[in-house]
Amino acid sequence: MKARINIITLGVKDLEKSIHFYELGLGLPRMPFEGNVAFFELSGSWLSLYPWSALAEDAEVNATGEGFRGVTLAHNVASKSEVDEVMAQAEKAGAIIQKPAQDVFWGGYSGDFSDPDGQRLWHGKVAIEKADEYEKFMISRAAPDYGSVDGLFKLYFQRRNKNTIAHFLLVTIWDSMESVKKFAGEYPDKAKYYPEDGTFLLEKEETLALYEIFFEK
Repeated sequence: MKARINIITLGVKDLEKSIHFYELGLGLPRMPFEGNVAFFELSGSWLSLYPWSALAEDAEVNATGEGFRGVTLAHNVASKSEVDEVMAQAEKAGAIIQKPAQDVFWGGYSGDFSDPDGQRLWHGKVAIEKADEYEKFMISRAAPDYGSVDGLFKLYFQRRNKNTIAHFLLVTIWDSMESVKKFAGEYPDKAKYYPEDGTFLLEKEETLALYEIFFEK
């Protein structure tokens, strides 16, 4: 195998939204190409955007999944000020800032953002003997808090008992990422906790999953 990578393909839930982000938001040069795919010419390689489910089907893998997938893309610039400019440009285009630009241990200056391909889903684990009490807490404490924010469409609390652990899943559906930030703050993929959560949760997951709704019936 020769030491080169020709194309990096990202599976996306909303192709048009992602094209807008990378082409108009980040300013990547889009190549003329017809069909349900988009190509951007980079220095020495191409970036490709392809529908999520179609990419999974092509690779013969399950299309479900969540959270960090062990892949990042890097864009190097010449100065700290340019890093700040790129981060600001990405956020303005709809990116979710995962880590603000900062000095890092290896001597560089970097930040991280993810493209706007998501909505909020949180998971928590509670000892089975405390699960009923935690249900009541979520309904009485968390539900009114979420409901007080304009832009919330739906709120679902779900529970699954497995042996000695109760798994709780919180799904919220919003009208926009701006509304999510009204509730969650500047970083919408960072989990929000109440002081009482420490009494129930076996661990506190720092981040949550963001999904884009592409079909509803």
